[in-house]
Amino acid sequence: MNMKHFISFPGILFFLAALGLATLIVLILHLKKTRRQFEACNDVLADAEMSDPDAKENNPLYRRIVDYVESSKAYLNPDFSLDDLCRAIGSNRTYVSSELNATSARFNSFINGYRVKEAVRLFTEQPELDIEDVLEMSGFNAKTTFYTVFKEATGLSPAAFRKALQENGPEETI
Repeated sequence: MNMKHFISFPGILFFLAALGLATLIVLILHLKKTRRQFEACNDVLADAEMSDPDAKENNPLYRRIVDYVESSKAYLNPDFSLDDLCRAIGSNRTYVSSELNATSARFNSFINGYRVKEAVRLFTEQPELDIEDVLEMSGFNAKTTFYTVFKEATGLSPAAFRKALQENGPEETI
């Protein structure tokens, strides 16, 4: 057996230890870089949260979205979609969706907020309406969605809200 070609066990261990140490150093450097990037992002987010709370009201695209939704009462259409909104205000889906996400909420939450306000108005001004009539007239097309969104927004189910209105009046309920 030729000993020149035989690699010693301690030599293999030394090689593996050096390779492991080099890998560990690269990993630590990468983690430090990632941490610096993460902290920079947090700084940007903190600055954005501390900015003017009226900034969304001063944003032209957000203002166009709100103006259109409120003036047209498009939220009363149960089939109203993000694409419908984009066509109506002359913008694209990416910009509108990004703007809503940055300033208020996702499209469905944004529209459902208007629908809940309309449902509250209907319950208050027309107490004789059935809950199913209110959900349809306020733009909801699914009973479960209406009940879930209404309760999240008001803290009461539609039936409990109606009962509270009857017992306490709108001043105490709303």
